[in-house]
Amino acid sequence: MAAVDRLDSTGDWTTGPAAYEHARIEDAAAISYLSYQHYHTMANPPQEETADAGNELRRRLLDLFPDRFAPLCEQCAFTEQSYASVLRNDRHLDRLVGDLLSRYGADIVSAPDGWAARSGTPPMS
Repeated sequence: MAAVDRLDSTGDWTTGPAAYEHARIEDAAAISYLSYQHYHTMANPPQEETADAGNELRRRLLDLFPDRFAPLCEQCAFTEQSYASVLRNDRHLDRLVGDLLSRYGADIVSAPDGWAARSGTPPMS
């Protein structure tokens, strides 16, 4: 909601800007965090020879479930989602990757597609 809309809805120059600021603070914090993360990634690119199971699993989930997960940069650049929503999605994926690795170990990265359904493994809660 734009600042003008906040002013119109409150009809008050003292509460309107505060209401606008309150409505935008989550996105502002997300933009700040995402900008820092982007800078850190650009300043310290990952080394190809040091494969990380977490990053490999993340890439695999992105490939296997493109309708459910999208790369962070793609969500920021090519969707109309709020930055706060994009950050929540990314953190959800991070938690999922962490949960899967702690539950099944690094071998899950090389498990065949559909292994959980074939093995009768219950879905994660």
